[in-house]
Amino acid sequence: MFLREFERAFRDHNVSIQDHWLSNLEICFESCDNNLHYDWFCRYVKKPVVELNRKVTWDDAKALLQEKFDLASQTTPQTWMKLLLNFKQKPDQSLADALHHFRLFSVGAKVPFTENHVINSLFVSRLYTTKFQDTTVGQKTAPT
Repeated sequence: MFLREFERAFRDHNVSIQDHWLSNLEICFESCDNNLHYDWFCRYVKKPVVELNRKVTWDDAKALLQEKFDLASQTTPQTWMKLLLNFKQKPDQSLADALHHFRLFSVGAKVPFTENHVINSLFVSRLYTTKFQDTTVGQKTAPT
């Protein structure tokens, strides 16, 4: 998602991404809350260009970014299937967040989520409380 938005910003402003990607990408990493990500950027992306005078194109940098941050491209459908089958809502996780994660696992495993009663039943059965389970199937929870 980040890479698409980054590239779109260049296209929308008629700026060559091949000529200006490094300084703009650095701004993105500088504004990141995670210093480890900025350190990684400096070591593996910026240093080869600035200090070692290597010709690194945007496509090269993009491939590095995907290798580092795009877990979906690094994970096989079998691994996604394991995540899907082992999914459980965490006690402090909202229903919306649990659904979001479950859908990501479903997409990664290449298992259709809509109109799939087995997958929908799996999701409901893995919710943390019966209150959440009843909410998703439209039943009322008996007062306790």
